[in-house]
Amino acid sequence: MHLTAKGNQYLEDGQYANAAATYTQALALEAPNPRANAALYYNRSCAHHRLGRLWLALRDATLAAEADPRRSARAWWRVADVALATGDIETAKEAVAKGLTAQPGCAPLKKIQATIAADIAGI
Repeated sequence: MHLTAKGNQYLEDGQYANAAATYTQALALEAPNPRANAALYYNRSCAHHRLGRLWLALRDATLAAEADPRRSARAWWRVADVALATGDIETAKEAVAKGLTAQPGCAPLKKIQATIAADIAGI
């Protein structure tokens, strides 16, 4: 818990490399708590995204979604968001579909879904 709080403070302070490193340390402890691990992957994904490490952000967001499927809509949103940033429309579409399966009314996922539809339509 201490490492999570420390990583969150780094993230809030804009110290993204320190945040990513701290979340990595916390994940190395291999806690048997899928929900906590999902949060660590999700937050580390955010840090990687802010650092421009898009492929690492995509990997961690996917791991977050897989770690806690019942609460995965937010993580699938991040997968879709990062996939769009990399230009990978297919992965973004798949992530939106998985996220909406987990939480059908998720507004952020529906927004990305509309963005994808507009991009495909050339709008």
